[in-house]
Amino acid sequence: MGNIWKNFPVWFYVISFYFFQFYAKTRIPENEYSSALFIFPLAFFVLYIMKEGKDRNDKYYPLINILIALIIWGLIEKLVPPLPLTISEIKWIYEISNFIFWILLFIHAFKFYGKEGVIEFFIITLLYGFSLENSGIILNFFFEKNFHIYIPPLRAPLVTMIGWSAVFYTSYFMFEKIRKINFAPFKTLTGGAFTISLIALFWDMSIDPVASSPHIQFWQWNHLLKNELQFMGVPIINFVSWFYAVFFYALFFLHYQKRKKSLRRYWILILYAILAQFLAGAGVFLTMALIEGFNGPSWKILRESLKNLL
Repeated sequence: MGNIWKNFPVWFYVISFYFFQFYAKTRIPENEYSSALFIFPLAFFVLYIMKEGKDRNDKYYPLINILIALIIWGLIEKLVPPLPLTISEIKWIYEISNFIFWILLFIHAFKFYGKEGVIEFFIITLLYGFSLENSGIILNFFFEKNFHIYIPPLRAPLVTMIGWSAVFYTSYFMFEKIRKINFAPFKTLTGGAFTISLIALFWDMSIDPVASSPHIQFWQWNHLLKNELQFMGVPIINFVSWFYAVFFYALFFLHYQKRKKSLRRYWILILYAILAQFLAGAGVFLTMALIEGFNGPSWKILRESLKNLL
């Protein structure tokens, strides 16, 4: 039981997908959803579990855990029928389950990283998530309506804001094990940030096609983005944003972790978070300019939003 708790963030990584798989099975027509999206979180789950098995010198550990993950996925796929759940009821399930997971991850961080870890992952990173999520809504790229718990005057629901700290903590926790694999890029600061951002991005790629579905409506995208390159109904700018938001924050976070004994100030990490958001924004819109041009939907939305705000 102790080993299960120790690796709880890794199981959260796949369990959160199971919830979205459940939401999809209850409301989304089969021809509009593919449970094969599980391949994204499964990839890093397997990488982590393989390294854990090697560290334990237990050749059966990876096989048992991977089989358990696949069996749960298969059972949900085969046994969960369409259910008469309303969108509001599914949002309640999503909010309550994620609050519970967030609390468990908070406790886990305190157990394995102490008070410093809680402040870094669940206060400073939480504030970073608050800023990221509300920025996207304020700039009219997406909308998160009709959830049940909001903190006025913030426009994003509490559940999506706290999600950033949960995902970053999980991604960092998994990376700490994966970085021990004898692979040179994992050892560098940039390579580490890239790996953390990929772990988070693969998680997002598995759940956003469900969350963006008109049958689920966790979030809705600006209508102009319908003309943009998409992945299973999700505008590509979403994934570009996820990558840059996590990459730059992870880059500064790893630098902070490496030098925090000499820095010894949490405000340094707060400044890093502010800088990370500005760099992420620049990276997103420069990348979108390369993909769709400066007159594409992303830049149109940005210009119109800034014009209305100013």
